Amino acid sequence: MEDQRLIHDNIRLATNDLEFIWCELKARWIKKKIMKSLEEDPGDLEKKEILTYLQQNPMTVFPYEFKNQYHMEGVSVAKENNLYYVMHHGKKLFLKSKYQSAFRAKRYYSNLCMEQDVHSPHRYCTDSFVPEKDCIIVDVGGAEGIFSLEYIEQCKHAYIFECDQDWIDAMKYTFAPYQDKITIIPKFVSNINNEQYISLDEFVKEYHLEQEKLFIKVDAEGSEPLIYEGMKQILEQNQKFCLALCTYHCDWHHDYFTKEFASYQVETTPGYMLYYYDMNYASPYLRRGVLRVRND
Repeated sequence: MEDQRLIHDNIRLATNDLEFIWCELKARWIKKKIMKSLEEDPGDLEKKEILTYLQQNPMTVFPYEFKNQYHMEGVSVAKENNLYYVMHHGKKLFLKSKYQSAFRAKRYYSNLCMEQDVHSPHRYCTDSFVPEKDCIIVDVGGAEGIFSLEYIEQCKHAYIFECDQDWIDAMKYTFAPYQDKITIIPKFVSNINNEQYISLDEFVKEYHLEQEKLFIKVDAEGSEPLIYEGMKQILEQNQKFCLALCTYHCDWHHDYFTKEFASYQVETTPGYMLYYYDMNYASPYLRRGVLRVRND
């Protein structure tokens, strides 16, 4: 029987300003309930750290002191081709046309940097878990493309999956200096193959990447189980890969993927996220951010 949890339609995340505002208001309303649940386990030091933070700070997705180090006032933005951009490690990173004010552009980039802080549960890479020289980057859920941009000079090629045309338009400017090393694929990654969807197995076959070492980043708004279902050949053929897999979109994803990848080298980012932008956010409130899997 089909596992109904694999149906992405059952996961609904905030997608517009009104839904984000509603989620933030709801989070404030349930803050005391979350704190009470944390108090029920006083021996858990990770939970105690979060409780202490919430007692002294407003509700936030990242309930840790490192968050307070990021301020958009320190971000410089400029405009070119009618789009805002920031300088990210000496490279221009363009933002889509939705970010029509310097305020929104600065806030967005500040949040991007905060998410990848060395202490963040959302951090994809570490010093020892990082795209190696001449690897193939597979960026699922590319958005603005910051992950691929970070490692574009050392990788052999980067394939970015992104269906938002506004992000695609912005990335064309971001990656203009690297046109020979970048391919943007406007399809959703899943477990089926048609004009709109493609599996990782089909992608590897179509681009003749069977002998390459892959660094796969998956941040796909809850469709991670479907993406996993579509990479079974990569696993069965023992292809070399590193996988940074987001698990915070749904409360059961971390435990599910930890079991599925039990035979591989696996580590979980430290800490938890309070991901209340899930429209169905409820207990258990704490969610692990990223699972790092390697087969090398």
